[in-house]
Amino acid sequence: MNIAKQATRNRLISSSQVAQIAGLFSFESDRLAFAKYAYNFTYDKNNYYLVNSVFSFNSSKNELNQYIMQKF
Repeated sequence: MNIAKQATRNRLISSSQVAQIAGLFSFESDRLAFAKYAYNFTYDKNNYYLVNSVFSFNSSKNELNQYIMQKF
């Protein structure tokens, strides 16, 4: 997780890159934590729905969506 955060901290990345990186984590909770963290560093937020593909559970998708809605 620390390496993934360091890699994204000072640059902008795409939604598909977030999905690729999040997909590397074994645990759903880590995928979700990274997806939330990376949202602020994503330049194509309108495509962030692509990140949902890395989640196995609807609850994780819902939690990410609620997190994003709070940003508005």
